[in-house]
Amino acid sequence: MNTVTRSQAGLAFWAFVTFALGCCFTLQSIAFISSSDKAVGTVQSCYMQSSGRYIHFVKSIAFVTTGGQQETFSTSDGGSMEVGSQVPVRYMPNDPTNARLDTFESWFGTPALLFICSIGMSFFAFRRQSNAPTPGMSVFRPSSDY
Repeated sequence: MNTVTRSQAGLAFWAFVTFALGCCFTLQSIAFISSSDKAVGTVQSCYMQSSGRYIHFVKSIAFVTTGGQQETFSTSDGGSMEVGSQVPVRYMPNDPTNARLDTFESWFGTPALLFICSIGMSFFAFRRQSNAPTPGMSVFRPSSDY
């Protein structure tokens, strides 16, 4: 008889929460992609920004909207980029300041990481916790005839 321990239930709960967050981030990305416009941006500058113990490489990206309006936004997504390089951008037509890089990593990197973590937690939460031998396996028992 398999019983669920308290730690297994807690891990299963956090696996569910992590999976739900991954779903929310995925839906948010899909909603932004479906209602946004595309543009080609140019990396204007790259600089390091430290916040506590962490260092982020921030890029300033300029692009022109379909209406001809020049916009600039900053992002730490996208890895290393050189100043002057061309990058794909998505922005909201009614608010061009709300823009993001148009890369798979930018849209689905966080959800993918959350899904992988939830699968790992689920594996540990629902694995068999019994020390009993699996049916059909032989068990070595030393004899006491020595």
